[in-house]
This record gives sequence, C-alpha cells and structure tokens, in this order.
Amino acid sequence: VFSVFPKEFLNPLKKYDSKGLITFDATLKGNIGKNNLPKIEANFSLEQGALTEKNTGISLQNLSFNGQFSNQNKQINSLLILNNIQGKFSNNGGNFDGQITLKDFANLKIESQVNANLNLAVVKDFITIESIKELTGTATTNYQLKGSIVNEKFKIQQSQGTLSFNNLNLATTSNNLT
Repeated sequence: VFSVFPKEFLNPLKKYDSKGLITFDATLKGNIGKNNLPKIEANFSLEQGALTEKNTGISLQNLSFNGQFSNQNKQINSLLILNNIQGKFSNNGGNFDGQITLKDFANLKIESQVNANLNLAVVKDFITIESIKELTGTATTNYQLKGSIVNEKFKIQQSQGTLSFNNLNLATTSNNLT
C-alpha cells in the first residue's frame, strides 16, 4: 500500500503493517536519465485496506480511497490527491472520511478535510506517541485545514470547522488535562 506515497512520508509508516487491493494506472512521458525525469500521471485506488500498528495490534480497517498523482514539472508543482478516504478503527475506535491534497513536494502545501467520530483511547494506541501517557474520551470533528511545511514545521494558513470532545482526559509526560 505504501508504495504510492512519496518516500518522504514513508518513515513514520514503518511501524505499521498494511494490506489492501490497489488498482494503479500510470502514464510516463519523456526521457529517463540521471538529470531527466519523465512526466508522470497516475490514477490509483485502494479497497479493503488495513493499516495495523505492529506493537498494539490496533488497526484501521475498511480503508479505501481514490487517488491521483502528477509530477507536472519534476518536484515543482507535484500533486498528490487522495479523495473519498474512508475507514474505521478496530475495537470500536470510530470511523472517519475525508480527503487530502499535497502540492509542490519541494515546498509542501497541504489541504485536507476530515469528518470523524473517534474513541481517543483507541486512537492513542494506534498512533503511539511517547509523550502521551493517557488519552481517553471521544472526539467528533468536521474540519478543513490548509497549511504548509516551513523549516520542517507545519504552518497553518487556514482552518475552519468544528472539533468537539466528550469526557476528554489527556495526560502527557509534561502535564495533564481533564
């Protein structure tokens, strides 16, 4: 499943096992060489996908999406679009849907939209962030976000929507929030 993503995004995904049915159709135009990269246009989809955290066994199931990739002009103006993203967490972890667009990989710009209803304890076990000691409650969101990566940090340019928590309990290595 991961082979459709740019290699910059693969390192965080190493802690997960993946499976699914991928359909891929691509066209390459131009010369291939040390200093030449052909124009690439690709359409792809994922059905019956799953992403499982190797240590906890928590998984995203029923993953599906439709995607498009174009490198238009080498790294400049590259475009990756994932539409109709859908999935649900195991262990009654909730479900989500949305879309994401990544533009210009050299100066990465991100646009996303997500709808989700999540059990945060299951999400915590899936993403396994060391600084989060405890995370419980539920989160419901309908959210849109635009931003970019600047000096290896995400900079929000526009955000709108709703994010609601119910019975939130968050404990980190540096503080607690209830």
